[in-house]
Amino acid sequence: MKSIALFVILLFFSGKMVFGQTPNYLADGSKWRINSMGISFTTPCWTYGKYVVESVGDSVIGGLTYKHLIYHGVMSENPINPQPGVICNPDYTFSYTYGFVRQAGKKIYSFDLMNSVDTLLYDFDLQVGDTLPLTIINSDTAITVTAITNFQVGNETRSIFDLSLNSGGSVKLIEGIGHDKGFLGTMQPFEFAEVGLICYSRNDTTYYDNGIDVCDLNVGLNDIQSQIEVTIFPNPTGDYMTITSAQMGEIESFEVLDLLSAKCNVSIETSSNDKATFKLESLASGNYILQFHQRNGEVYRLKIVKE
Repeated sequence: MKSIALFVILLFFSGKMVFGQTPNYLADGSKWRINSMGISFTTPCWTYGKYVVESVGDSVIGGLTYKHLIYHGVMSENPINPQPGVICNPDYTFSYTYGFVRQAGKKIYSFDLMNSVDTLLYDFDLQVGDTLPLTIINSDTAITVTAITNFQVGNETRSIFDLSLNSGGSVKLIEGIGHDKGFLGTMQPFEFAEVGLICYSRNDTTYYDNGIDVCDLNVGLNDIQSQIEVTIFPNPTGDYMTITSAQMGEIESFEVLDLLSAKCNVSIETSSNDKATFKLESLASGNYILQFHQRNGEVYRLKIVKE
């Protein structure tokens, strides 16, 4: 009887441990669909962005392993004060590094590229009445949790925290996903370009949405494919890479970028009306971006792999 009782006790506690495990917030296949708004650096115009955030693998920085997040989508502009003579940039697609994040328990940390430090992004270990810690996305010292509800991400039970802002208004913190304005953007209004988290999905299944917009996870991708056709070979590549396009005359310039969007020192070995060959022997093995500018001002990016 004692052994049976001991077995039941062990089963009970092992069950609690299993069901009480912290969800994997940064699981492969996770995608965030976000809208943004800001001010153009080159024109007197507002910028409006629609993009998807997703992981492209792990990166080790300072001995810690982070998920490397990129974001790709479409950017458009409209005049701040519409009047004759005001010209905004044409729509363009983009793909840039979004950030580097890691999970530790119920906390998410971000590597601050500006200051080269690991810093707290989210702490989801909260109860009603708790005050949010100061983080790189929260500068408000009096944001408190007013209510908690649950939702499911697959077989994981997660929490949605209703928050009250010291500056007035409210915001929702969504466990493992971010807040209702975005993910890396600040929670206070008008401090960062992110203005709306449209949805979150994993492996093409939507688990959270704002209840208003369609969860379009292909934003920016269809635009690239429909506007111009470029073939890269071989890809993965070695010391040389060739691109071909029947629309080569519409392309003004090429450049190769690393995943931090820094321009790489590569040269075009040969070029003709329908192809160009790049010399890549100076590049280390890894992932890069081929960026090309069309004569109409549009910019496109394609991923390349150097072996």
